[in-house]
Amino acid sequence: AGATSPGSVDGGWLKIDFAQRHFSTALSLSHPATGQVGLEAAGAVRDDGVFVARDADRRVAGAVSFDGKEAAYLFDKLTAQGMLTGTTLWAR
Repeated sequence: AGATSPGSVDGGWLKIDFAQRHFSTALSLSHPATGQVGLEAAGAVRDDGVFVARDADRRVAGAVSFDGKEAAYLFDKLTAQGMLTGTTLWAR
């Protein structure tokens, strides 16, 4: 009904292979309405550091910093109970 409420990211990882220009990630998400939900994505990293993966029930779009020390992405995960939406920031 258009209402929003907080959920949580309970764990996850992001791997970027700069030589192969590929990323993969997984998150463990939770919300009282959905319980525990997994999100996994993988795909290409463009020359400018942007990466995107999407299908019918999930979207991930992000970028790597110019020095390669940080990355961030936005995500959406569709469930039967609604959409889980959030952001991540990763540093090494």
